[in-house]
Amino acid sequence: MDKMANPDLGSVTRLPPADVSTGDDDLDSARVEARQYLEFYNWVLSIKGEYLGYGAEGIIYIFLFEIEPGRPEVNRWTW
Repeated sequence: MDKMANPDLGSVTRLPPADVSTGDDDLDSARVEARQYLEFYNWVLSIKGEYLGYGAEGIIYIFLFEIEPGRPEVNRWTW
């Protein structure tokens, strides 16, 4: 993906704010884990938006995050 390219947001589902449950415990748990993983790194200052790209109940979830990058070479979109 081009560093400055924006993803097609029509192909993902925007998730509610992080403090609001989606109603799916497995999805919520996977989302918390993905957020914690990203927030560990200093190249992520904050998470601005969250999207679900794909989910197979309790097996795999693919998230798209819009972040505030901590370094200029980091894309603001990450899977």
